[in-house]
Amino acid sequence: QYRRIQGLGRCWRRNGGLNHLIIVVFEFELNEGCQDRYFELAGQLKADLETQPGFISIERFESLNTPGRFVSLQAWQDNASVLAWRANVEHRLAQNEGRETLFKSYRLRVAEAIRDYTDKGPVSHDAGDGTGHGADGHGE
Repeated sequence: QYRRIQGLGRCWRRNGGLNHLIIVVFEFELNEGCQDRYFELAGQLKADLETQPGFISIERFESLNTPGRFVSLQAWQDNASVLAWRANVEHRLAQNEGRETLFKSYRLRVAEAIRDYTDKGPVSHDAGDGTGHGADGHGE
Protein backbone atom coordinates (compact mmCIF):
# COMPACT_ATOMS: atom_id res chain seq x y z
CA GLN A 1 0.00 0.00 0.00
CA TYR A 2 1.28 3.44 -0.93
CA ARG A 3 0.12 6.98 -0.39
CA ARG A 4 0.65 9.82 -2.84
CA ILE A 5 3.20 12.40 -1.71
CA GLN A 6 1.74 15.89 -1.64
CA GLY A 7 3.63 18.68 -3.35
CA LEU A 8 5.84 16.50 -5.51
CA GLY A 9 3.02 14.46 -6.96
CA ARG A 10 1.93 14.67 -10.53
CA CYS A 11 3.34 16.79 -13.28
CA TRP A 12 1.70 16.27 -16.65
CA ARG A 13 2.72 17.38 -20.09
CA ARG A 14 1.37 16.06 -23.33
CA ASN A 15 3.29 16.40 -26.58
CA GLY A 16 0.52 15.54 -29.01
CA GLY A 17 0.48 11.92 -30.17
CA LEU A 18 2.97 9.55 -28.62
CA ASN A 19 4.70 6.72 -30.43
CA HIS A 20 6.14 4.59 -27.63
CA LEU A 21 5.14 5.18 -24.06
CA ILE A 22 8.05 4.35 -21.73
CA ILE A 23 7.41 3.84 -18.03
CA VAL A 24 10.23 4.20 -15.51
CA VAL A 25 9.58 2.60 -12.11
CA PHE A 26 12.06 3.66 -9.43
CA GLU A 27 11.61 1.91 -6.08
CA PHE A 28 13.85 3.02 -3.23
CA GLU A 29 14.42 3.11 0.50
CA LEU A 30 16.26 6.01 2.02
CA ASN A 31 18.88 5.85 4.72
CA GLU A 32 17.68 7.19 8.05
CA GLY A 33 17.70 10.98 8.14
CA CYS A 34 18.03 11.38 4.35
CA GLN A 35 14.43 12.03 3.36
CA ASP A 36 14.66 15.84 3.50
CA ARG A 37 17.80 15.88 1.33
CA TYR A 38 16.24 13.52 -1.23
CA PHE A 39 13.16 15.71 -1.63
CA GLU A 40 15.33 18.82 -1.76
CA LEU A 41 17.23 17.30 -4.71
CA ALA A 42 13.98 16.18 -6.35
CA GLY A 43 12.61 19.71 -6.03
CA GLN A 44 15.76 21.18 -7.57
CA LEU A 45 15.50 18.83 -10.56
CA LYS A 46 11.76 19.37 -11.10
CA ALA A 47 12.07 22.44 -13.37
CA ASP A 48 14.64 20.69 -15.58
CA LEU A 49 12.53 17.55 -15.70
CA GLU A 50 9.36 19.40 -16.70
CA THR A 51 11.12 21.00 -19.69
CA GLN A 52 12.96 17.84 -20.76
CA PRO A 53 11.88 16.84 -24.30
CA GLY A 54 9.75 13.70 -24.19
CA PHE A 55 8.81 14.00 -20.49
CA ILE A 56 5.12 13.31 -19.82
CA SER A 57 4.55 12.84 -16.09
CA ILE A 58 5.89 11.79 -12.70
CA GLU A 59 4.19 10.63 -9.53
CA ARG A 60 5.79 9.61 -6.25
CA PHE A 61 4.26 7.45 -3.54
CA GLU A 62 5.35 6.40 -0.07
CA SER A 63 4.56 2.97 1.33
CA LEU A 64 1.91 2.88 4.04
CA ASN A 65 3.37 -0.37 5.37
CA THR A 66 7.07 0.57 5.25
CA PRO A 67 7.74 4.25 5.99
CA GLY A 68 10.76 5.45 4.06
CA ARG A 69 10.04 3.17 1.08
CA PHE A 70 9.01 5.05 -2.06
CA VAL A 71 7.99 4.44 -5.66
CA SER A 72 8.43 7.00 -8.42
CA LEU A 73 6.51 6.42 -11.67
CA GLN A 74 7.62 8.36 -14.72
CA ALA A 75 6.09 8.38 -18.18
CA TRP A 76 8.17 9.31 -21.22
CA GLN A 77 7.44 9.73 -24.90
CA ASP A 78 10.21 7.34 -25.98
CA ASN A 79 13.41 5.65 -24.82
CA ALA A 80 15.62 8.32 -26.42
CA SER A 81 14.01 10.86 -24.06
CA VAL A 82 14.73 8.65 -21.05
CA LEU A 83 18.37 8.29 -22.14
CA ALA A 84 18.69 12.05 -22.62
CA TRP A 85 17.37 12.65 -19.08
CA ARG A 86 19.76 10.02 -17.75
CA ALA A 87 22.63 11.99 -19.32
CA ASN A 88 21.50 15.36 -17.86
CA VAL A 89 24.43 16.70 -15.80
CA GLU A 90 22.37 17.84 -12.80
CA HIS A 91 20.47 14.55 -12.79
CA ARG A 92 23.77 12.60 -12.89
CA LEU A 93 25.11 14.56 -9.91
CA ALA A 94 21.91 13.85 -7.96
CA GLN A 95 22.11 10.15 -8.89
CA ASN A 96 25.68 9.96 -7.62
CA GLU A 97 24.74 11.59 -4.32
CA GLY A 98 21.79 9.24 -4.01
CA ARG A 99 23.90 6.13 -4.55
CA GLU A 100 26.70 7.32 -2.25
CA THR A 101 24.70 8.68 0.69
CA LEU A 102 20.91 8.72 0.39
CA PHE A 103 19.70 5.31 -0.75
CA LYS A 104 19.60 2.30 1.53
CA SER A 105 18.49 0.31 -1.53
CA TYR A 106 16.92 0.92 -4.92
CA ARG A 107 15.61 -0.79 -8.02
CA LEU A 108 15.06 0.84 -11.40
CA ARG A 109 12.91 -0.68 -14.13
CA VAL A 110 12.29 0.75 -17.59
CA ALA A 111 9.43 -0.71 -19.61
CA GLU A 112 7.48 -0.02 -22.76
CA ALA A 113 3.72 0.18 -22.27
CA ILE A 114 2.03 -2.31 -24.57
CA ARG A 115 -1.52 -1.30 -23.64
CA ASP A 116 -3.05 1.87 -22.23
CA TYR A 117 -6.72 1.93 -21.20
CA THR A 118 -8.99 4.52 -19.63
CA ASP A 119 -12.59 4.34 -18.55
CA LYS A 120 -13.41 5.29 -22.15
CA GLY A 121 -11.39 2.44 -23.66
CA PRO A 122 -7.91 1.89 -25.07
CA VAL A 123 -5.67 4.89 -25.69
CA SER A 124 -3.56 5.15 -28.82
CA HIS A 125 -0.24 6.92 -28.35
CA ASP A 126 0.14 7.19 -32.11
CA ALA A 127 -2.74 9.63 -32.53
CA GLY A 128 -1.61 12.91 -33.99
CA ASP A 129 -4.67 14.85 -32.88
CA GLY A 130 -3.41 15.32 -29.30
CA THR A 131 -6.38 13.51 -27.77
CA GLY A 132 -4.64 10.19 -27.28
CA HIS A 133 -7.47 8.42 -29.09
CA GLY A 134 -7.32 7.04 -32.59
CA ALA A 135 -9.58 7.99 -35.48
CA ASP A 136 -12.47 6.02 -33.98
CA GLY A 137 -12.10 7.91 -30.68
CA HIS A 138 -11.10 4.79 -28.76
CA GLY A 139 -7.48 4.05 -29.68
CA GLU A 140 -6.60 0.61 -31.02
